[in-house]
Amino acid sequence: MGNDETIHICFAIQDRDGNYCQYLGVALYSLLDNTKRKVSVHILHDDTLTEDNKNKLICVGNQFSADINFYLVDPAIFPESSAYDRYSVAAMYRLLLAKLLPKYIERTLYLDSDILVNLDVEELYDFNIGDNCLAGCRNIYGEYFSARNPFYDMGLMSPERYINDGIMLINLKNIREQHDLFVETMNFLAEYPKSLYPDQDALNFVFKERIAFLPKEYNMPTMILRDNKEKMDKAIYHYQGDRPCISSDDYFDKLYFDYLVKTPWGSGEDILKMFRSKAINMENKLENLRRALPSKISRTIVFWGGDSIQGKRIRSLFAVNPDEDYFVDNNKSLWGKRHKENGLPIKNPSTLMEENKDNIFVVVLSKNYYPDIKRQLESYGFSEMENFIDGYLLLHEVEGGRG
Repeated sequence: MGNDETIHICFAIQDRDGNYCQYLGVALYSLLDNTKRKVSVHILHDDTLTEDNKNKLICVGNQFSADINFYLVDPAIFPESSAYDRYSVAAMYRLLLAKLLPKYIERTLYLDSDILVNLDVEELYDFNIGDNCLAGCRNIYGEYFSARNPFYDMGLMSPERYINDGIMLINLKNIREQHDLFVETMNFLAEYPKSLYPDQDALNFVFKERIAFLPKEYNMPTMILRDNKEKMDKAIYHYQGDRPCISSDDYFDKLYFDYLVKTPWGSGEDILKMFRSKAINMENKLENLRRALPSKISRTIVFWGGDSIQGKRIRSLFAVNPDEDYFVDNNKSLWGKRHKENGLPIKNPSTLMEENKDNIFVVVLSKNYYPDIKRQLESYGFSEMENFIDGYLLLHEVEGGRG
């Protein structure tokens, strides 16, 4: 670590509607509230981060005598990707850390903004990374909720050695001496422009032989903990795909809002604004569903994807007809097989082009890939709400539905 005993923490953010910074505020406050050692925070951002929100972040840092440093990034330097429909382009900003951070900083702990730190990160920061370039937790989120990464089948990566890059200890010294991180990751993405997780895939590819593995408590998806009814007292909770619900009594939701009210984003006016926004959003969702569903229930139901816990919940809302209903999936290895839970056949999505659109209704069970699947269905001539629906609209927020 050199002679610098400060814990250097990095975040990256794009805040297009001005509301996402509250999540970073909770992540920052919980980190500083639980960590005793001196902390210096480095925030990579674009021009969507307002001066007001910058000042609020500095205010949080001042409460704990932590330095807050800002680094402006131009998102235009990154290649276009359909993944940005699911994730913010800010996910790519971490690929610039070796270039942007001062050279005296030899390691840093990168944290996504959708986390809550419920432990002192000193032990994590001092983790013996050896000669490796990165340390992270195996991507157990992907095993629960995402489709199989196609790079596994191509032999470019393996699930046993694939990390989730939402919490990473980064050996900046080794990376600067032995790699050009930005160039190497951009080369990977130029060769594989349809990567589903551009930043994460690129990092796992470039450093696949130079990754150390952290204990799972340093990156615990709250969605998994909720579904397993687990509670880890000392962990970094990752609200990946799992937005905290203000009306819930769940431990992870209450903990989040307990921290939020301590931040500059937790005033009564801010909370009221949040309630109004959620109420309007929910009313719009209900109106869309009222218009879309009643006339569709009698049709043949086609489920697209969905072996996640949330996918099972959505399927349970429909009375399955084993003689007519079926699944489709873009995973070719599943075609011709039957679903392990209900025995329905799994078909090539192109089958839908042969169907009479007025006789079927497609329920999409993939949360992360919905924008891509929507485009695919629209290319078949299907219309959202008339011929297909995002199944996650049918779930409550606390169940993992759309916020």
